[in-house]
Amino acid sequence: MPESLASLRQTPLEHALCRQVVALRSTLVVDDTRLHPLVDSDPGSDERGANACAGVPLVTSDGEALGALCAIDDAPRVWSLDEIEMLEELAAMVVAQLDVRIAARERQDLDDVLRAVFDQSGAAFVLCTTEGNILRASARFCDALGYDASALRGRNAASLRHPDEITEAIRMRTGLLSGETTEATAIGRARHADGRWIDVVARATIVRDQRACARFLMVSYTLP
Repeated sequence: MPESLASLRQTPLEHALCRQVVALRSTLVVDDTRLHPLVDSDPGSDERGANACAGVPLVTSDGEALGALCAIDDAPRVWSLDEIEMLEELAAMVVAQLDVRIAARERQDLDDVLRAVFDQSGAAFVLCTTEGNILRASARFCDALGYDASALRGRNAASLRHPDEITEAIRMRTGLLSGETTEATAIGRARHADGRWIDVVARATIVRDQRACARFLMVSYTLP
């Protein structure tokens, strides 16, 4: 293989012998590329001096084929079962790392969207864990009640309710989590940072994931 490609440790997909692996989405073993119908016409074969290849698709957990992990030899050869198994194990390790990176990127993208929504929205609302602990509060909510967003993070939303209303708040949350109701509304009072009470109308819903499992509690407020 030319030094220009060897140092990169990758080849363009349109010129890669193992591009067929992506299309087939299965392991491809070729002992002699000159005799194999899928790769004998590969435009990059001569450039790489490749006469044998074995490739495993890199398919993420959501089913997307991102590429292939390939082993290339500059002479025809018979690939052993151990070599193929090792290549498949390496591919599985690569996919695991890809899944972690993709998940991290998706979480960051979601966090960026949530941050923009919470910072720019004119609505007053908080996002809580299913136990009621505040994860994020909108700028409107913080301004109306006099709190800094960082001071609210981790605090249980029930602590902002009037003591006479906490039992009802817990009952509403229990009903939402059990699926007894999809939305709960309560007229009550919220504690301002200076200690006074402000009349509010709170509407709570459960945010569920694709498996219908409760993930978050979203509470919006109508404020004076």
